[in-house]
Parts: sequence; structure tokens; C-alpha cells
Amino acid sequence: MIFLSYGVMWIFFGVLVYTNLPTRYTIGYMVPTIPYLATAKLKKIVTTTHQPIVLEKEIQAIELFDQSPVLIMAVRRPGCAFCRKQASLLNNLSDTLQSRGVRLIAVFHETLGVDSFWPNLQWDLYFDMERRFYGPKERWLPLWHGALRLSTYWHTYKTTTSGFKGDLNGEGRLLGGMYLIHKNQLLFAHLEEAWGDEVNVDALKLALSKLKLTKMNNVMHNITIYTTKTCPYCIRAKALLQQKNLIYTEINVEDESERAKMIEKTGGKRSVPQIFIGDQYIGGCDNLYALEKKGKLDELVS
Repeated sequence: MIFLSYGVMWIFFGVLVYTNLPTRYTIGYMVPTIPYLATAKLKKIVTTTHQPIVLEKEIQAIELFDQSPVLIMAVRRPGCAFCRKQASLLNNLSDTLQSRGVRLIAVFHETLGVDSFWPNLQWDLYFDMERRFYGPKERWLPLWHGALRLSTYWHTYKTTTSGFKGDLNGEGRLLGGMYLIHKNQLLFAHLEEAWGDEVNVDALKLALSKLKLTKMNNVMHNITIYTTKTCPYCIRAKALLQQKNLIYTEINVEDESERAKMIEKTGGKRSVPQIFIGDQYIGGCDNLYALEKKGKLDELVS
């Protein structure tokens, strides 16, 4: 009986050691290549009050890479408090990212909970139809494996004390990652190795420092765009500004006080988007594209 007890103890000890090894040695680790990521099939997600809506139009990820530098976070689970904390850390780098024209994008392998992922983030959201941003070797961390990792409890403590909350809805075993891409080059990659494994911010800043500073047009001209989360014309207008590496201030008029300010500023206009460059009123999405077609948009922001 004593020998049996010792045997069980040693087995448990062995399992505990195994589960706390770096997961790159237990479940694998392979950084995806740009050609692999470029062919990812994505669908734009627009969130509403009740549920996320996946837009029907399908694009390939290379269309995002061609527009400007992008920092893409492959989210493990929208309801995960660890993931929300990670998103907040990236949001704290917004000044650095904007100064280099870097767009923030989040991709998901499921849509459950996307609407509540982090309401205050003005990111572009996409559904990764083939989970390419989680591959090419998908890393699935079994629940028992994660539960026995000591780092899980340390990350839980840090996340909770930082004030981040989440839920248990959705699939949380598939580990995510982060990629900084510019001109079809992978400048930085972070593959999540465990629940709560945060990106090395200093390493990310070093990679960002290699990007050239963009012209700070919104500082000179104060580009402001009034939007709502579900407005397709707002998305189209922002896409043009992002494509031209123009930095802008986005104001969500789902807040009634902000909507009232917009209506007063535009002389009664209630539709979105409403766009200003400095004190000059541009109008809506069609007006912005008309300026671009005539070559006048560059004149306004030059």
C-alpha cells in the first residue's frame, strides 16, 4: 500500500513537471510565414448591441497587408480576461502605433462574445475562417494541462488585481498570437505559449522603432470622424483614411452627448459618418471619396 502511494505521488509529480514545461516542447511551436498568412480568408465583423454580425464579403489577408503596417492580434477567446488585458496593453501603445501608421486588427476563430470583447477599442475585427492566424501548427492547450500550470494562477492574480474581468463562454484551448507586418515582411511575432502569456512589450517597441514615422496629419489638421460601430459607410471612410496613413480621431455617437455635439457642429446632420478636417466640414463617406477622386484630399492634409 505504501509503495502504491509512492507510485501515485511520483506519477502526479511527473505530470506536474510535464505540464509546466514550456509548451513549445509539449504541444509545438511554429511561426507562420507571410505567404501562409496572406491567403487567410477573413470576414469583417461589425458588432451590435446584441450579437456580432459577420459581413458576407470575404477578403484575403494580403489586402490588409497592402494598405499599411498592421499589428494583428489572434484572440484566443473573446470572453477571456487574459485576452482583454493583452488588448488593453496594445491600446496603451496607441500613440506609438499611430505615429508609425500602424493599424490595430483583431482576428477571431469564433464570433461568440466578440461584441463584448473590449467595447472601447476602435479596432478592425475579422473572423478567420480557416484559423490561419492560429497556425500552421495549431496549438491546443487541454483544459487539464492549463489547470495544472502554475503560471495560470499567477496570470489570474495579475489580471484580476488589474481590474480585468471575463467570462467562460467559448472555446479557449486554441492559443493565439500577435504579428507585426509591413510590406509583406513579418517584423515581429509572438505565439501565445500558455493562458495569459503576454507579449514582450519592449521587443514589440523595438520592432515598431524600425518603421518610419508617418506624417502626423491629424496633429496639423485635426481629422475627426463621427461614427457608430455598425455603420458600413463609417468603415469605408475609415478604410480610406487608413489606406492613406492619415491619423484621425474617431468619436462614437452611440453616446447621446457626443451625438448632440455632432448634430450641433454639422448644423443638424444626424447620419454618420460626419467628417471634419480641422474646422472644415467635409461631409459623409461619399464626400470624402469624391475629394480623393479629384485629388483634393491630399491638398487638405498636406
